[in-house]
Formats: sequence, structure tokens, C-alpha cells
Amino acid sequence: MSKKDTKKLYLIDGQGLIYRAFFALPKLTTTHGQLINAAYGFTLVLTRLLEEQKPDGLIIAFDTPKPTFRHKQYSEYKAQREKMPQELIEQLSIIKEIVDCYNIPSIAVEGFEADDIIGSLAEMAKNSDYQTVIVTGDRDLLQLIDKDTEILLMQKGITQVKQYQLDSVKEFLGFSPQLIPDYVGLKGDKSDNIPGVPGIGEKTASDLIKTFGSLENIINNKDMIEKPAIRNKIEKFQEQAELSKSLAIIKKDMDLDLKIKNVLYKGPDYSRLRSLFQKYEFKKLLEKLPDDGNKNSQAEEEYISLHEIKKVSELKQLTKKIKSKDIFSFLFNKASLKRDFTGVIDKILFAIEEDVYLIRIDAGNALIKKSEYFSLKQIKEYLYPLFQDKKIEKVGYDLKNIWNCFHENSFFFNLPYFDIMIAAYLLNPSQTEYSLTKTIQDYSEQAGITIATGIQGDNDISEKELELCRQIKTLIPLKKYFNKLLKENHLEELYQEIELPLIKVIFQMEKRGIKLDSAFLKEMSQQFSKKIGDIKKEIFNMAGEKFNPNSPKQLSYILFQKLKLPATKKIKTGYSTDAGVLNKLSERHEIVAKILNYRELEKLKNTYIDKLPQLINPETGRLHTCFNQTGTTTGRLSSNNPNLQNIPVRTELGKAIRNAFIAEKDYIYLSADYSQIELRILAHLSRDENLLQAFSKGEDIHAFTAAKLFNIDENIVSEEMRRIAKTINFGIIYGISSYGLANNLGISRNEAQLYIDAYFQKYYRVKEFIEEQIVSARKNKYVHTMLNRRRYLEGIDSHNRNIREFFERTAINTPIQGTAADLIKIAMIRINEAMREKNLDSGLILQIHDELIFEIPEFEIEDRKSIIRSIMEGSLQLSIPLIVNFKTGHRWGDLE
Repeated sequence: MSKKDTKKLYLIDGQGLIYRAFFALPKLTTTHGQLINAAYGFTLVLTRLLEEQKPDGLIIAFDTPKPTFRHKQYSEYKAQREKMPQELIEQLSIIKEIVDCYNIPSIAVEGFEADDIIGSLAEMAKNSDYQTVIVTGDRDLLQLIDKDTEILLMQKGITQVKQYQLDSVKEFLGFSPQLIPDYVGLKGDKSDNIPGVPGIGEKTASDLIKTFGSLENIINNKDMIEKPAIRNKIEKFQEQAELSKSLAIIKKDMDLDLKIKNVLYKGPDYSRLRSLFQKYEFKKLLEKLPDDGNKNSQAEEEYISLHEIKKVSELKQLTKKIKSKDIFSFLFNKASLKRDFTGVIDKILFAIEEDVYLIRIDAGNALIKKSEYFSLKQIKEYLYPLFQDKKIEKVGYDLKNIWNCFHENSFFFNLPYFDIMIAAYLLNPSQTEYSLTKTIQDYSEQAGITIATGIQGDNDISEKELELCRQIKTLIPLKKYFNKLLKENHLEELYQEIELPLIKVIFQMEKRGIKLDSAFLKEMSQQFSKKIGDIKKEIFNMAGEKFNPNSPKQLSYILFQKLKLPATKKIKTGYSTDAGVLNKLSERHEIVAKILNYRELEKLKNTYIDKLPQLINPETGRLHTCFNQTGTTTGRLSSNNPNLQNIPVRTELGKAIRNAFIAEKDYIYLSADYSQIELRILAHLSRDENLLQAFSKGEDIHAFTAAKLFNIDENIVSEEMRRIAKTINFGIIYGISSYGLANNLGISRNEAQLYIDAYFQKYYRVKEFIEEQIVSARKNKYVHTMLNRRRYLEGIDSHNRNIREFFERTAINTPIQGTAADLIKIAMIRINEAMREKNLDSGLILQIHDELIFEIPEFEIEDRKSIIRSIMEGSLQLSIPLIVNFKTGHRWGDLE
């Protein structure tokens, strides 16, 4: 039989696939609350495999819950892995139904893993007329590749796969795939808790394999290894390496009750599959099923009607057509990005009803290189009025990014406009990524959106342009679906009144930037270098030898072997020297405090002092940080490149770094900081009489609490008592435990618990509020702020105690911290509007949690204070007053 006629047998790593689907997709549920993300993702992969690969034979292998033969070899095998999440266990029965409806043989054998079943099936297939293709996300299975076996490796979530054959995997690894177990024997495998040889990482292991081949050859020829340290490790851990290799070898000789000749795939039972998809609301997949039950019929494919705009006359016609509509969607493609977040746009796409329009731009903004390219001047002349038109809704993605790229051309939009990214964030704030690709992936099924297969006709476009065409076709359907979800979840007002207007405020902050005193930082760098050098000498003197303080291994030797300090935290490579361990040891030996000081200085020097000057934009002479509107689960803004919110607070070193930020000549910094805003919100939400009374009377809340805790008059509260009360006040907001409070105060857990009990006796409504929040979160699986910002808490019923308690603390804190985040956003928007009405630049340059920092002309300081105070203290109606504190200075450090 020729290779062309060879049949393909697909072996699917079912266990790996269900885990990937569970963690790759958001917490999708049916209208009845049934979690289906793993089952749906699993089905998507199966469907795509059947459509694209058209397998002749098909088998799915699964693990069993029982220990395997590897656990008998090594009791710690996979010991660090958490049990399968309960949310995934609940979906296993659905997945079994799906496999049955597809008529796919599945196999699981107690004492063995799915990998071993796949390895044995692939070996059996060599005696058949099948070519084997393994579908997995586990690189360990690459060892099975040979001339008869190839692998489709899932690389990102469940959407991207890469094909590996014998030649390509050799090129990828640098050695034969059969040597992967030898490679693992050296480097180990953290995910499976295979120890390997301590101190040998991926590069060293790869180099050894390339030089000597098998582990046995390495051991037998260890005298030929050039580096003594590596040679000694091989000799010392030889048995552990051999065990590790044995654990990594996939079996190929299982006696399986399955005949390869019986795995010919005949297709699914469409009738049962239709019922199943209806039951679990797989709407998009349901649409693809053939109506007549004939498995050979194909779902209708959708193609994009693309029009490339190459002439000014065509551009004019497009603008005329758009003006006749009430909505259009658009995408801008960036060719590059600069330090102040400006960039070069090289194409714009528009979608109107069923048509997509592609406009290419001269990215150099110079002479037009080709007749079909348009200049930015032409783009602004013809297209800008569309974005200014208040009668047309504009639907886009990440509008702030677009404004940054066009800010030199004043390319702003008038409402109404809709930002897909911001809406996706509000609907699910716990994600780590809000790319358009992922958003489409997450919601297209629910929204009933069909992703286009290709382009009609013979348009000569790139793969990137094709993907942009696919994306832009989804924007208006996504907008309509998101509007429905925002309304159902009571998020419309938050989206329209806060998040959308905030985009322009943040953009203006980024555009303005902040001035740095580079000479000041240069001098500080020299001072830090000297301090670091002096501290290193002191550390070496105390240790009695030189070593690398940044090396955990060398530091561990000095502390725990040479100086005999008590080691408390064992890790794979020895004993931990992390900050928690060192803080506990700091009172046992002076060297530990020196090492902590050394680490802090090194981090500040490398992260801020030396790096900040490199980030100054040469065109503006200022530093432009990026404010991320979708970066936190609570609604707070985050900052990056650089992160100005993480400069240490209330330390001399942090103040020294802040002093490098300086106002322009004749300008001054003004800090407006909400006073104890989270405690005030707690008082309002809990309705606790004592808290409300304290804030209404303008009491010092920490002294007030101390007096309550210690049953004394407020006038005789000591600084130590106030410190304890302050720690408890803020700790309660974050659901602090007796263990956490004991660590913070340096007291016993029993004493800490007594403080917590005393607090709740005095503030009994706070305790009731906390209990109510947890009960509500368990019932609804989310909590919300005063303005209905939601945070979903699917893990609050987890069987894992640590996970469950984390979500309980989150249920307490989110309504408080999230409301504070909403409040300061409202203030930012209203201040910006008020300044614009007076034809003034708002001067807002930074937002750090509950504080706004302005750079304003010195002669306007009092007028600005009056406006800012009025707005900030009136932005949210609480049952107690909001208080704003002001500080001024020419340097940021002066504001502390």
C-alpha cells in the first residue's frame, strides 16, 4: 500500500485533553447552572479533529483514579499534584456521554496511565496498515515518535496544534525522541515530581544527551565529562537518575483487550448527539449537525465579502455608505509601538452588515509608496468625521490603544462607541488575558457567532489580514451579545457611566507622562552601588568566605550548614531562603538582616533606579507609564512599563526613588488622597453603629478601636495599642486569620485570636456583614460592589481548604476594595469633565490606589484644591462623610 493510501489511526490522550479544556475555557455554564467548560472544550477538539483530519481509526485513552506501577517504583511520583478539581469531576459523566455518542472506543486500565495505553496501541498499530497519529498536549509522548508514528501537540489551550514527525522532532530536541526518558532522567520533571539529578537543568541535560547519547552511556563515560561539578553530580545521584529514567519511559507492551482492526471509525450517532448538545446547550455545535442525520453532509460554510479600498473615489464611496448606517465596526492594525504607547498603524478594517473593507496605510507617513496606500492625512480627512459623528455607533477593541497611536493627529472618537475589551473585562474580571482572539474564542459559541472560513473571490491578502477580517466580522454580534449580558448582570450603568468615559481620562494621563530627574537617579545609582558593595563585604566577613548572595543554593549552604541556623522550609533543591524564611531568621543572626537589606537595595536599583532613565521618551522628555483598565479583579487600575504603583510605600528608600520624579518649572505636585476609604466603606456596608459613630464624629479610627479593644479611655491609648488596632482594622477587611495577625504583630496565635474576638464583640455588625457576604457568595457564586461590579467566586465551595478560604477572604474584601476602586474612577472622570468645562488641563498624572496626583501651575493650587475636594468628597453618597487629604511638593517624595 502506498503512503498516500495509508489509513490514519488517531490515538487521543483523553486525560490530558479534559484537563486542558477545563483550564483553557472560562467557567461556562448552562442556563440551569451546570458547569460545562471542560465538556464543551473536549467536544470542540473532537469536532475539529473529525472535520479537519478525517481519521480512519480513532481511540481515546484515559487514566484511572488508582495508583499506577510507577507509584510502586517511587511513592512520591506525582505526589505534589492536587486532586482533580470537583468542578471537573462533575463533568466526567458528560464527557463519557459525548464519547459514547461519537461512537469512539475508549480505554482505561487500572495501574497504568493513558500514556502507556497510547504507547502500547501505537506499537500494536505497527503490525497493521495504519499510520499512527497521537493527539496530546504532553511533550513526554514525543518519545513515541518514529517512522510509523507522529504527534499533533496542543500548544496553547485547545486551539493551537503543531505537528511533529521523526525529522522535525529531532530538529526540535537536538537528539532522537527515544532519548527523552534519558533526558528526563537527568533534568527531572517537576510536573510529575520525577527528581532527576539535582543541579542539572534542561540545557546541561540536553548537552550531555547530545554528546554521549543514553543515560547509561553518560554514566559509563562520566570520567569524560569536562566539568567536575557535573561529573560529581552524575556519580552521586546515579541511582536517582536511573530511577527517574525508568519513571519517564512510556510502556509499549501492555496486553490490551482491543484489536486494531476493530477501530475503524464509522461516525457519530447524530440523533443522540443532537439530544446531548440540546441538553448541555452547545448551540454552535448543534447548528453544525446535519439536519437529515447523514454524517457525510456538511454544515454550510461562511465566507467574507471583502473589498480592498485602493482609490480615493472608493474611499469616498465607503464614507458615504457608512454615514447612511447607524453602526459600524472597525479594527486598526499596529505595525509598531513606541515607548509612549504611540505606534504606526498600517491598515484599517471596517465592517458594515455583511461587507468588510480593507484600507492600507503608508506606515511611514511619508511619500506614498504604492497607489493603493493612503496617507494618514487622507485617513484623517475622509475617515475622521465618521468617528466624530454622534449619530453612528462605533464598535471597536481597545480604544485607548488606538487613540495612543493617533494622538499626534488628534484622532478621538465621539460617543456612542463600544469597546469590546472593556465589556469582556466587566463580564469576567478574573481572566488574565483579554485579547480579541481569546474573547472571540470564549464567547462565539454562546453568542451563536459563526467564524468565517475564508474570503470570497481571489483577494490577495496575508494570513494576518485574513484573521483580521474574521475578527472584525464578530465585533457587532459580540457587541449585541455583550449588551444583553451587561443588562442581565446589572452592569450597564457601570460600563456606560464609568468604564467607557474612563478610557479617555487614562489616555490623557498616559499621554501627559511624568518628568524624571535623570541626574538625581544617576547619583542615586552610584550611592546604591557603594552601599551594596559595603553590605556584601559585611556579609562575607560574617560568613567567613565569599559567595553569591543571589544564589539560593550558596546562601542555603552558608546559613544552614556553615552557620547552623535552623532550616524550616524544605524544597526540592534543599532548604528555602525566600523572604518569609529570612524574616523569621533575622533575629537569630545579623547576617540575615544584612542579606535582606542587600536584596532590597539590589531590587530597587535594578527595577527602578537604573531602569527608569532608559524608559524616558526622547521626543517628550518624560516617562509614560501604561495604565491597565483590565488588569485587576477588583476594578483597580494597574500600572506597567514601569509599574509606578509598586514603589515601596512609607520607607526611606521608596521616598528616595519618588524624589526622582519632579514637576516642571513653575508647576507643583498636588496629592489628593481619600482618608481611610476602605474602612469608611466597611462602616457604610456593615451599618455598624460604633464604626459609623467614629467616622461621623471625625475620630481617629485606630485610637478609637484601640480604646474599645483594651477597654480604656481614648486619651490614654499608647502608640503600641494604636498600632495593634490599626493592624486589626485593616486586616479585618482582608479576612485576616489569627495566624496572619500573629505574624503581623509578632504575637502568639492565641493572643491574636483574643484580639479578633474582642474586635467582633465591639463591632458585632462587622462580623455579621462578613458572615452574610460569605453566605451570599456561596449562593450566587459572586459578590458585587455598591455600583454592581462583579467578581465571580467559583472556588468558594472547593474541597481544597486553602482555595476555599482564599475565596472566602475575597468575598469579604471585594465589595469594599472594589467600591473604593469605583469611587476613585468616578472622581477621575468628574474632575476631568470639570476642568474641561473651565478650559483647564486636569493635570492628572498618576493614580495610586486611593490617591490622585496632579501636576498643576503653582498659582492655581488653591482653586484646583477647591474643585478637586468638592468632586472627590461628593462622588459617592455614603452614610458617613468622605474626607480627602491634600499634600503638595515639587517632588513626588515630598508628598509623603
